[in-house]
Amino acid sequence: MVVQFVPFVSLVEPAFWHAYARLKLDELRLDDSQIPISATYSPPLAVCEDEADGAAGCTLRVGADGLHAKSGRLVQFNTLQAFKSADKASLFYDTANRIYRAVRDSGGDTASLNEFLLLVYGDIKTHRYYYWFAFPALLSDPPWKLEGEWESATCLDKQLLSKVTTQLAAQAHGAAFWINKGTLVPLCDRGDILLFVDPSPLLAPGWPLRNILAYCAVHLKMRRVRVLCWKDVPGAEPHRSVIGTLALDAAEDALCFTPRPDTALPDAVGWERNSHGRLAPKTASLGDLLDPKVLAERAVSLNLQLMRWRMVPDLPLEQIQAARVLIIGAGTLGSYAARTLLGWGIRHISFVDNGRVSYTNPVRQPLYEFSDCLSGGRLKVEAACDTLQRVFPSVSAEGYDLEVPMPGHPVSDADMERMLDSVETLERLYDSHDAVILGTDSRESRWLPTLLGIAKGVPVVNAALGFDTFVVMRHGVGDAPRLGCYFCSDVVAPTNSLVDRTLDQMCTVSRPGLAAIAAATAVELLVTLLQHPQRANAPTGEDGAPHQIRGSLGAFSTVSAECSSFWGCTACSPSIVQAYKKRGGDFVIEVCKDAGVLEHISGLDTLKRETDALSLDIDWTDSE
Repeated sequence: MVVQFVPFVSLVEPAFWHAYARLKLDELRLDDSQIPISATYSPPLAVCEDEADGAAGCTLRVGADGLHAKSGRLVQFNTLQAFKSADKASLFYDTANRIYRAVRDSGGDTASLNEFLLLVYGDIKTHRYYYWFAFPALLSDPPWKLEGEWESATCLDKQLLSKVTTQLAAQAHGAAFWINKGTLVPLCDRGDILLFVDPSPLLAPGWPLRNILAYCAVHLKMRRVRVLCWKDVPGAEPHRSVIGTLALDAAEDALCFTPRPDTALPDAVGWERNSHGRLAPKTASLGDLLDPKVLAERAVSLNLQLMRWRMVPDLPLEQIQAARVLIIGAGTLGSYAARTLLGWGIRHISFVDNGRVSYTNPVRQPLYEFSDCLSGGRLKVEAACDTLQRVFPSVSAEGYDLEVPMPGHPVSDADMERMLDSVETLERLYDSHDAVILGTDSRESRWLPTLLGIAKGVPVVNAALGFDTFVVMRHGVGDAPRLGCYFCSDVVAPTNSLVDRTLDQMCTVSRPGLAAIAAATAVELLVTLLQHPQRANAPTGEDGAPHQIRGSLGAFSTVSAECSSFWGCTACSPSIVQAYKKRGGDFVIEVCKDAGVLEHISGLDTLKRETDALSLDIDWTDSE
């Protein structure tokens, strides 16, 4: 059976046209010199039978970095008429001749064996691009034939496949190798099996194999080749890859090519067809798409889309990106958390903080710069929002300059109204956001945000730092029994920890890399909850999400822990939550004046008295 080869289908990313337009405007202008260009292909996402989708092709991707390397040539024209009237056959066969020289004389460089051609006319003013790809493939005479049928690669020895899989994962962009006694060797050497990284989504092999086989026939004098078409992601198990034996019915000294008329050089085919199946150019009419903001929007989504394509097919990106996240504390933890949220494509981020940017902040907190420290320092929430807008203009960033009421921090009569307004603002923010990341710099400042999360059923992910240790945890929501909160391990109420402090206690003294690790872990934990079917009520364990992640840079270790809510917790116990729901801001103000109220309402004071009484009954005699 004559071997059929699946042709290329080009996919030019909008960012490439943006890069070309910038190059044309800033450097080339009317210079129509040919430009080196690169493109990539990779194994397909899925493989189907030929009959299922006969129109499918091998995807060749040209991205924003396509102008920085060479595996092909871009021939540009300054007018549409010049593009239409160009001697395309001459350009095509000039490329085919170079491929023939590589087939005959090169050391098996697959980029040279499969050089491609791209003709372009770009109307920069209207952002309309006319382009035509050619992928010259030398015509073999006689044609290669398949002996028997394509078989699954799993028919090979498992130990051999394991070795090949490991080695292939370490090869950056290799397209073809020989397998020689279980080792991948260059194409210029000979081996037992030709391994071809195959972009074809069909059972038949992809277009690049044609010229690779021509190299085997001409340079290596081979007439029979066992070919392993690797259709799986390099490093993955070969579930979709196939193997077969291809043969060329020709003498060893035969040319094995169809000659072009009036020349001894080989003929070639390979112009790309357009979407209508015709041999004609394609057009890309981008218009507003080349607005830098639009490009940034698409670029942010690219990595996430690739994650869904390759790694997590059921990843609910839209659900994650639609989340509205409130960050309480715009310091080191909050800054790193915000940047990581952007990486996940989350578009709505709000900050709560009442600090100003100081000279110690910019080197540790990536949302601030030296200029933000001048003239007494900008409000952190304003500077943070401005930075996020500069990083990603499509983000909706809002900042709220308010002080979070804290137990043990008395509120004067003059500040009473302001504190009550702060409580109401926080309540509104919890009502309008889907999740909270808590990264304030004191224990007591976490009390009210923790209580509000329990009372309103909003998931809170808490991150806290030591010198070289961190804890990231999610607070349980709903009725008990539930997962514990940040305060469930304490048997004392949070009090004022900000008075009578030395210099090292007034600053967050941590290893510089710790906050980035903890903040990123907090965001990843939050995203796990956002995509889980049970959201904040996701169970712990393999099918859910951890409760606590505790890490140490001293030991470079990370462990997961879990604890249930404590009946006497001063932040999430039913009695505390009911007291807040009943009295609201007045209850918060009372706690600010006297943190002991929390121990009384939660029952901690009774527990302490009973424990003290029990200790008095212990007989510490030597006879015991």
